[in-house]
Amino acid sequence: MSDPPSSEPGPEFAIDLDAGAEAVPESTTSARRIRIPNSALAIAATIITLTAAVIATIRYSDEPLAAATVRAFLEAVHDGDVEGALALTDEPDAQGDFLVPEALDSRWHINTIDQVEYRSDETGTVAQVYAEIEADDGTKLGHRYSVQIRGERARIANPFIEADYYPTVGHLELNGVSVKSGGELKMRLLPGLYTLYETVPDTLKVETRSALALGGKFRQLGEEYTSDFLPWVEVRATESGLAEVESLVHDRLAGCAVEPELEGCPFNLPQDDQREVAVAPGAEWEVVAYPTFVLNAWYEEDRGFQLVTVEPGRASVAVDVTEEDGSTRRAVLGCSIWVEHLYAAFDFEGGVTLETGEGVDRTCNAMVEAS
Repeated sequence: MSDPPSSEPGPEFAIDLDAGAEAVPESTTSARRIRIPNSALAIAATIITLTAAVIATIRYSDEPLAAATVRAFLEAVHDGDVEGALALTDEPDAQGDFLVPEALDSRWHINTIDQVEYRSDETGTVAQVYAEIEADDGTKLGHRYSVQIRGERARIANPFIEADYYPTVGHLELNGVSVKSGGELKMRLLPGLYTLYETVPDTLKVETRSALALGGKFRQLGEEYTSDFLPWVEVRATESGLAEVESLVHDRLAGCAVEPELEGCPFNLPQDDQREVAVAPGAEWEVVAYPTFVLNAWYEEDRGFQLVTVEPGRASVAVDVTEEDGSTRRAVLGCSIWVEHLYAAFDFEGGVTLETGEGVDRTCNAMVEAS
């Protein structure tokens, strides 16, 4: 039969407050030693453990606050709630041409929200939250957001995509929202999916491209690389657009035939050192054949597509020729018509105008006397 448990208290542990101090007589030090029972030490250990748990809980609560703020921001953008999204940023009153619900496309979803870093100082806590979004085709893009925390209030410090773009035909269209610009356009975008030039006039054709935007980066759908810029798109004239340009060229040359002095008309007679040539009284230029041409592939924003001659046209006019000996005769001169001095400027409403390039040589340099 085993012995009953002892009723004596268990061993005690002493905490020496003078550890490392100079030795003194035992009669003096014994009065300064504090003896703490095991039960008290257990209580102290429990308090320390609970305190650490509270600190960990506070730290943990900061992480969900930052992550939840980023999630709420992205969800608001996805749902088209621009005002609600901006309220979670450090610029709640931000404005921009594309910071509107009409410029947002919901064909993406949130993949990942994860707080990855935080730091605290006298002004509060700054957390780093990694977010990844994914388009419906599987293209993904990630970004690390900086979230400033002040007590129970959290705000995203870098919410926008800052981008520059040189618009095609003087307009940039994103998700159906069109903005006119005569040069480089600086803009702010919210995260999400953006499609360029989804709707264009029937005079133009554009290879539409879409890209995810997050943080300061873009990723074109289906591509592996990211870019600091929106995708560049090429613009071309459609058959109806080219027909409109041809009609304008014909009208212009017909007007030049009646009034050769008009700006940009190529019907000035050349200077001849051996004879004098002048349009016969009452005679007018006649366009015998209009030139055929194509449009240069590059659209110059300040002028448009340059016209490039494929087959020169021809114009003729009756002239009086005075030779060096003073004799005169009537002749018909033919002139080749080139169009490199003309540019076709398109607008986003479907209109087309002809512009004249600088330094135009208005002289008909290639003239042949008809037999």
